[in-house]
Amino acid sequence: MKQSEKDTTSFSLVWLKRDLRLRDHQALCDAITLGKPIILAYVIEPIMLHDPHMQVRHWQFIVQSIVDLNEQLTNTSGQVFIIEGEILKVLQNLKHIGLSHIFSHQEIGLSHTYSRDKSVLNWCEENNIVWQESPYGAV
Repeated sequence: MKQSEKDTTSFSLVWLKRDLRLRDHQALCDAITLGKPIILAYVIEPIMLHDPHMQVRHWQFIVQSIVDLNEQLTNTSGQVFIIEGEILKVLQNLKHIGLSHIFSHQEIGLSHTYSRDKSVLNWCEENNIVWQESPYGAV
C-alpha cells in the first residue's frame, strides 16, 4: 500500500469505561489523530454486572451518560454502541471485522478490572492489536 493510500479496512475502538464524555477525552483525541474510522463503545461486562460496588444508580448514570453522548453526536455519523459481553470475546469479534487499535483510559481501584486489563493487554499482544491507555484525568 502506498503511503498516500488510506487503510479503509481497519478501525479503532474507543473503549469507554468510566470517562463518559466527549470533551477533554484523551483516548478519543488520540483515536481521531490516528485517522482511522472509529467505533465508540461501552461494554457491559459480566464482571461489572456482578460487582457489588455497582448499584442501580451507577447503571442509571451510565445509561443517561450514553444517551447524552448520543444526543451530542446527533449531527455526526457517530454514536456510542452498547455491547454486552466478556471483553475478550467482544474484542475477538471486533478483530474479525477489522479492529486494529484500542484507545481507552486506564482504570484504577478495582482488582478485577486490573486483572481484566492485564488479560486485554496479553490478548492485544498476541493478536497484534495496538492498545493505547491514557491516564485517567490526564487532560
